[in-house]
Amino acid sequence: MIKGTTKTGFEFEIDENVFDDWELVEAFREIERGDDGLIVDVVEQILGIEQKNALSYNKR
Repeated sequence: MIKGTTKTGFEFEIDENVFDDWELVEAFREIERGDDGLIVDVVEQILGIEQKNALSYNKR
């Protein structure tokens, strides 16, 4: 488990097994090629829906 806190105080936990997903690697490739719309999907895949929603509320 990867745990951390951002500069804004958002605390997160990431299961390191999430990075063993080939679809995530492909999404990173598409982002690198310019498909910035996948960034939200990648964040959701890494953090999960609850943490992604908490992050978006945290920055307001």
